[in-house]
Amino acid sequence: MMKKILNISIVIVILLVAFQFLIGGSVCADGDKFAFLEEKKAFLLKENRIYDQKIAELSSLIRIKTQAELLGFKDNSIMVGYSSADSVALRP
Repeated sequence: MMKKILNISIVIVILLVAFQFLIGGSVCADGDKFAFLEEKKAFLLKENRIYDQKIAELSSLIRIKTQAELLGFKDNSIMVGYSSADSVALRP
């Protein structure tokens, strides 16, 4: 009977130690995961700003090209040095 109680006690202690290790390990892993997610978020925000800047540049170029086509410019080589201020001055 005493040996059975001792075996059960040893099993309970081993389970408690294992459970404590799992809890401690998972907290550590969550902390690492959180840091990784923060780094990923910062990287994605930086990428998003770069893409927003590129979209703004492309939108500006499309607007200038559209204005030039409305003014009769068909060849993009003529567009060198052309600005939106020129389109105001050249309008009839």
